[in-house]
Amino acid sequence: MIIRKANIDDIERINDIYNQAVLNTTATIDTEPRPLEYHKNGLRRIMTDMLFL
Repeated sequence: MIIRKANIDDIERINDIYNQAVLNTTATIDTEPRPLEYHKNGLRRIMTDMLFL
């Protein structure tokens, strides 16, 4: 397994994985899938201060 920093090119897959968890698990507190733009904005915001793995 290779662990690396996420980048904006990864956001579509991150969104897919997150929304799958929303719909099929209790891993999040969300009850509805999030739009792609929500995760794009979040990743851009945290990329300036933190790593997103």
